[in-house]
Amino acid sequence: MTPVSLLYDLGIHLDSDQTVWSHVTKTAVSCFVVRAWIRTIHQLVSMVVLRSLFMSLVVSHLDYGCVTLAGLPRQALDRLQSVINSATWLILASCWHSHVTPLLQCLHWLLVTEQINFQLVA
Repeated sequence: MTPVSLLYDLGIHLDSDQTVWSHVTKTAVSCFVVRAWIRTIHQLVSMVVLRSLFMSLVVSHLDYGCVTLAGLPRQALDRLQSVINSATWLILASCWHSHVTPLLQCLHWLLVTEQINFQLVA
């Protein structure tokens, strides 16, 4: 049997060097693709519908297996946080340079690091 460099099991990408960089990259890319799709219809639907779409298609994808991301460098988690930030700006129709923390609080969403810690404690 030939060894493989990347394994996809239960929704988690595992590389042969036992890092989760490929999982972070693939998750961020797939979430940004969904965000781009939602962006095409964002003017046709209400904010409540946008929030529901992002919760079901993006945030749930980020939350699944987020415990495996515990202990990752800040650089990797920032990539996933950028997905949440861009979704927040789109839902609330804010400028990309406006501070995201109050906007996240408005949507009752956690930062990626807070979500990982919440999952570890719960």
